[in-house]
Amino acid sequence: DHKHLYVCLAVAEGEINGFQGIYIDDEQQNLDSFSTGATRKVQKTNAKGTTSKYYVKDEAKAEFQFFTGSEDQSASSLLLEHDDWTDSHRLRGVAYVACKFTWVKADFDDDGNQTLFNPWRGIPEILVEVEGKKVLSGNYTSHGTTNTNTYGADLSSITYSDNPADCLMDYLRNPRYGKGLNDNRIDFASFRTAQQVCDASVNFGSGSEHLFDCNTFVKPEDNMFQNTKKLLQTCRGFLPYTNGKYQLKIETAESTPGNLIEITDDMIIGDITVISPDKNSKYNEAHITFSNKLKDFEADTAIHKDSGFLAEDGGEALILKSGAPGITNKERAEHYAEYLVNRSRKQLQVQIKTTSEGQQLVAGELCTITHSYNTQNASTSNDRFGFMFKAPTSASYTFPEYIWRVTAQKLNYDGTVDLSLIEHQNDIYDVTQRQEDTDLSARDRHTPPGKNPPPSKPPPPTPVPGSKYFSISVAVATIFGKKQPILNINNN
Repeated sequence: DHKHLYVCLAVAEGEINGFQGIYIDDEQQNLDSFSTGATRKVQKTNAKGTTSKYYVKDEAKAEFQFFTGSEDQSASSLLLEHDDWTDSHRLRGVAYVACKFTWVKADFDDDGNQTLFNPWRGIPEILVEVEGKKVLSGNYTSHGTTNTNTYGADLSSITYSDNPADCLMDYLRNPRYGKGLNDNRIDFASFRTAQQVCDASVNFGSGSEHLFDCNTFVKPEDNMFQNTKKLLQTCRGFLPYTNGKYQLKIETAESTPGNLIEITDDMIIGDITVISPDKNSKYNEAHITFSNKLKDFEADTAIHKDSGFLAEDGGEALILKSGAPGITNKERAEHYAEYLVNRSRKQLQVQIKTTSEGQQLVAGELCTITHSYNTQNASTSNDRFGFMFKAPTSASYTFPEYIWRVTAQKLNYDGTVDLSLIEHQNDIYDVTQRQEDTDLSARDRHTPPGKNPPPSKPPPPTPVPGSKYFSISVAVATIFGKKQPILNINNN
C-alpha cells in the first residue's frame, strides 16, 4: 500500500558480538536496546538531545531488529510482515539489521500551508557501529594437530576479542570467508606467544590498554593476501611459513638477545654485503591517517615531528604519509607515527650466505652476527684486529653490537642459505604516555563515514517507497573490534 518500506541490511560475517549505535541519514538515534531479535523503535529524542525527525505525531516511523549472525538465529518477525519474507529467511551466519520505515502523509492547514512533513527522501542511509566478530581466544597452544579443519567445533567456545592474533587466526581457519586452513598448517604456539605480546598492558595517554588491538574489517572483494597484510599491520606482524606451518611473529623489543641464534664466522660463506640506509628511505615526520572513534570514526590524521632528525637533514622536511586502518585511537596513531620515523633512521642491511645452519632462521625472526676482521702482521701472521659485528649480551647495546631481523631466506641447491637482514632497533618500541585527544569541536560538523557532502542542487522529488527509484547495494564484510560501517545504501 506504499506505506511501509522493509529493508534487510546485511552487515558482516557472523557471529559478531553486538550492535552499539545506529544512524539514519546522518542522525544518530536513541534506542532503548540493541538486543538481538526484539523490535526496537526510534525514541523521541535522538543522540544529540533534539527531537528525532523520524518520530512524528508521537509515533516512531523507524523500527529495527538486530541479528548478530549466529548459526541458529530465527527469521525476523519484523520482515515477516512482508509477504515475500518467510520463516526460511534466517540468514544464519550473517549479521544484519531488519528495518521498517513508515511513510508520513503531508498535512496542510486551511490556508494551504504545510504543517506536517514526510522525513524520508528515498531509502535512508543506515550506518551502524558494531563490536565485531567472535573468534577463538584464550590459550590455544595445544589446539588442533590433525590434517582436518575443526573450525566448526570451536563455535561453542568463541568469544569477542580484538586481539590481532585471534583475528588473524580466525581469518586463516574460517572456511566460509577466510583461508580454511587445516589445523596442522598453523603453529598455534607462535600465535599464543603473539597473542600475549598484543595483550601487554601499556598507557598511550588515556589509561591502561593493550599494546595492539584490531579494529578493522576485511572485504570479500579483496584477495586473501591484501586482507592478511591489513591484519598483520595492526600488530607489526610477520607470517612466515616454515615446516609446513604458518607462524605469527611480532616486531617488538628483544630483552634477551643472548638467547637468539648467533651467526658466527664458521657459518658465513664468502663475502658479506653491507648496504647503508638510503636518504630517500629516511623520514623526520610522519602523517598517519586513521578513523577516530572520538569523532564517530571520521578520518583523522596523527602527526609526529622530530626536530633532532630535522636538523640532521639540514632542515628539509622528509614526510612519510601512511594509513592505519586498524587504529581508532589518536594517541595510539601518534605512537605508530613516531615508531615509523624512528625505524626509518637506521636501516643498515646485510646480505650473507651461510651453511645449512641458516635454515633455522625464517622471515621475521631475530638473530645476531659475530664477525671479526684481521690485519696482516709482517712479523707473525694474521692477528685478530676487531669486530665488524658482534652479538650483544643485553637489551642495551652500542656499536659494533647489533640485533638483526631476517627479511628473506633462500635455500640453495648446494645446501647453503642466502639471508637478507635488516638492523633491528631495540629502543624504538617503548610506549610513552601522550596527551589525550579531547578536542571534539568538529564533532557536530563532521560528515559520518559513508556519507557524501550535502548536494549543492535541490534534492529530487521524494519517491514513493516501492517505486522504481529505490535500489540498494550492500557490501558484506568481516568486522573485527569496533569499526565504522561499510554499508552503501543508494537512492537512484
